[in-house]
Amino acid sequence: MERRIPCATIMASSLLCLLPCLVVNDPLVPAVSSKPSNRDLPWAPAGIPGRLDDNLHGMNTHVRVARVNITALVLAPSVQRFERAASEIRKSDIRSTVWIPAVFLNETNYTLCGGGANGLRHAMRNAWTLIASTGVAMAIFEDDVAYAGGGHSVANFVVTSCLQSKRRCDLAYLGEWHNFYTTHAIFVLPHTALWLLDQTKNCYPFGTGIDQAMHQRCMDRRSSWNCIHPPPFTIPGTFGQGFFVQDRLNVSSSLHDLDNNAIARRARARSR
Repeated sequence: MERRIPCATIMASSLLCLLPCLVVNDPLVPAVSSKPSNRDLPWAPAGIPGRLDDNLHGMNTHVRVARVNITALVLAPSVQRFERAASEIRKSDIRSTVWIPAVFLNETNYTLCGGGANGLRHAMRNAWTLIASTGVAMAIFEDDVAYAGGGHSVANFVVTSCLQSKRRCDLAYLGEWHNFYTTHAIFVLPHTALWLLDQTKNCYPFGTGIDQAMHQRCMDRRSSWNCIHPPPFTIPGTFGQGFFVQDRLNVSSSLHDLDNNAIARRARARSR
């Protein structure tokens, strides 16, 4: 039986996790170098504060030898949805899964940065804060993912295409939609997590999605970001391609609706 580790447990010192609705401007660590190294590896030396245990509860028991031990942070509104997504992620060679609770806001309450995709923005920021504060690269998933990799190694892709690539790597996407960089499955490096925290510290206007800004930054030739596309694996009837797709047929949307609008707490209450 997998033990769930909510973000409040592994981020006990972070007000971002405990009070996500109240954070508008976040204190950032010292400025990031304009040329970060690809050696932001998905582990940290023993003894470093905040270092994750090598044997997290929920570890993928069928993984024996992987080139890197990748931890997956899963955004989900409930234990049940976390466990469903985690079971799909563990079909790959990703080592362990950690629950990052979803955040839902009243769409009209702009005093708490409500509306639009701000709930998803807050949840993503909790995940990015964990990556930035520990200095450990990790993968982030939304809760409707399905594994499409067919036994191909996610770890090998991350090492070859990102960590040991001669090209700069800022984000390695594990899933996308027709060359559009979606947010359902991404490998995020610590230096990029810092940039994302800096760029998302203000409220999003209604109708703005977090994936839109990230896609634009990845595609902008004036940007210094280098984002890696995933292999084109697919599952018929699902959304997207890559190691992980979104199973919108069998899994109802919880983090945002099919039009990429945030599902507010008020709308969720009406649907019960």
